[in-house]
Amino acid sequence: MIEFKQVYKSFDDEVVLRDISFKIDRGETKIILGGSGSGKSTILKLILGLIRPDSGQILIEGRDITQMSERDLVDVRRNIGMVFQEGALFDSLSVRENVGYRFFEEGRMSESEIDQAVLQLLGFVGLEDAI
Repeated sequence: MIEFKQVYKSFDDEVVLRDISFKIDRGETKIILGGSGSGKSTILKLILGLIRPDSGQILIEGRDITQMSERDLVDVRRNIGMVFQEGALFDSLSVRENVGYRFFEEGRMSESEIDQAVLQLLGFVGLEDAI
């Protein structure tokens, strides 16, 4: 089950999602329709915990993922699949930069903290030697 409760998300000064609430039960299918920039990809990235909402709750199987650690999110992601429209990696970035991109974008961690988080994440999947 996936549930959004009063989720808000903005990038810079642009509000992309405002007070979004919905529930999708296990086995149920929903379609997200909208024009470019309407928040479709943002909703999917929020479900995976790739980005965090500004406020509100996102529940996956009853667990609030909005405050979960990266380690706990890895466990949640094992049961969710997503294929991006285009390649999910930036060709111009290194492995370290691709993995640490979200942390850099959020701007809440120092470069050394990002490096530690990247090593930890790569360790979860046995790729720590990739950098």
